[in-house]
Amino acid sequence: MAFFIQVPLNKVKHNIKEGITYLAWIKPSKTFAPIFKFSVYFGIDRSGRLEAVFMPLSSRGRKLVSPRPVKMNRWLFVGVSFVRRTRVASLYINNKLVKTKRFSKPVKLASFRPGVLGVYGRKTYRGKISCLQLYNVGLSSRQVARRRKRCFKGMFDINIFYLMDYGRL
Repeated sequence: MAFFIQVPLNKVKHNIKEGITYLAWIKPSKTFAPIFKFSVYFGIDRSGRLEAVFMPLSSRGRKLVSPRPVKMNRWLFVGVSFVRRTRVASLYINNKLVKTKRFSKPVKLASFRPGVLGVYGRKTYRGKISCLQLYNVGLSSRQVARRRKRCFKGMFDINIFYLMDYGRL
């Protein structure tokens, strides 16, 4: 049985003028699994590597893939970040910048569909996803590292869904 969560557009500040960052704790149990899709597809490819596909309005997607496969059945803190002004995209695994790429042409990301957690087409995520954090700005490596334990402070433990605003960084 497939399980997914859809995030309606009216609940998300989907203006992507500055950039975008997705961060999450994941414990995948299979490859070829979507984590989250909203303007950027973020998931695990067939070979087990973390991937992000940036979906511009006017052209084909631009892909960023980690150099090595992620470890299955282990908790990992993963993230993808994109700064529109500099056109730099970055992938993170356990607070480490594992891949970065500068796109040669400007990228205006499509943001007219709802965000979806755990499913993309016929692909479904198998495993656990916790503490998904969405930002409408591209975070730096230092900012990503500071948000690693954000969901585990205070009275909450896991499964917190954050919708962040540029003004609350």
